[in-house]
Amino acid sequence: MSQPNSPFQSDPTQGEPTYQVPQQYQPQGTPLQPERSLGGNLTKAMLAGLAAVVIGALIWGGLAYLTERIFVYVAIVIGFAVSFAITLPFKRPIALPVALMLFIPALVFTAASVLLGDFFYATLLVAKELNIGMGEAASEVAPIYLDVISEGGEAVKSLLFALLGAGLGFYSAVKPK
Repeated sequence: MSQPNSPFQSDPTQGEPTYQVPQQYQPQGTPLQPERSLGGNLTKAMLAGLAAVVIGALIWGGLAYLTERIFVYVAIVIGFAVSFAITLPFKRPIALPVALMLFIPALVFTAASVLLGDFFYATLLVAKELNIGMGEAASEVAPIYLDVISEGGEAVKSLLFALLGAGLGFYSAVKPK
């Protein structure tokens, strides 16, 4: 025989007690909230940012090599693209604390993209001038790279415009719709 309110109930035709799982209920007025996993989004954000760094550096260096000029608006676009890539895994508008946490990596990634693009450009020039391979040219450029970029002032200007682009990218990610 079964007891009232007992999870065990007997079926007289089967002879064995069965167990009924009590239904879980949700109190009214509190909708289920999915857990937000910042770690998963943060990993995606960093990977997307690194991809943007590499693509931006190749575009920056390749365009400078082909045109023999540096375009500051391309630096702005690279900064914007890196910021966009880093904020892409997050729902818009991004909460200010999350945006501030992502802002520093975006600035570092943007600077890295422009500097790597300059390195790629210098490597392409050395490879062409000395008629050597890219690996050998990169090993020629690496020891003198910091001296080369610091002497003209163009690198500083490019970095400033790229960082401006990164700031614009973050503004567009944080601003309310």
